[in-house]
Amino acid sequence: MPDPPWGLFVQPDARSCGAASMVVARFLGDPAYRSQLEGGSLTSPRTVAGDGALHERFRSETLAMHQRITGLADTSGRAQIPWPRKFGTPPWAVARQLSATPGADGTTTAYSWHLARTSPSAGFERLLDATRADRVAAIFIGSTWIPRHVVLVVGATGATLSVYDPARGQVDSLDKVSFTGSHIGIAGWDVGWLVVTPD
Repeated sequence: MPDPPWGLFVQPDARSCGAASMVVARFLGDPAYRSQLEGGSLTSPRTVAGDGALHERFRSETLAMHQRITGLADTSGRAQIPWPRKFGTPPWAVARQLSATPGADGTTTAYSWHLARTSPSAGFERLLDATRADRVAAIFIGSTWIPRHVVLVVGATGATLSVYDPARGQVDSLDKVSFTGSHIGIAGWDVGWLVVTPD
């Protein structure tokens, strides 16, 4: 599959970074969903009008995803404690959504969230393990005091992660030194707080 049009995949508001990351995760792993969102095939030529339509579908689906993953039931229909959307997306909701999202091989696997703030080296290794298994993973990043933003690990080259940033609609590189040294530098945030990875 060609690279997604990252520049069109920008979160629609300040609270939907987690939801935007979940839309991208599903876009990457679920061909039917990708086709629905794309409105055609990624290999077909795009026009400016086509890009505008894809951007609008991404925006609408991100807002809908945010409602779904913070609502009364998770993606599998199981009851969950609702979460106020004004506070973004909690890590357990991201774990449940990723657990129901197919990977590149078309299968699903269980995800869970882990505190990386106190053990950044172990957190980074979990992220690398996810990419070695051909799975996406999420990172909650922020300031020294609080997590503020959710990004999605979409691959790796060697020991350097490729990280989708929904705030800017682009993919950044992240190495272990930057992650463990709290110099992440994505969307103005430097500290890795939590990782959401396969069990």
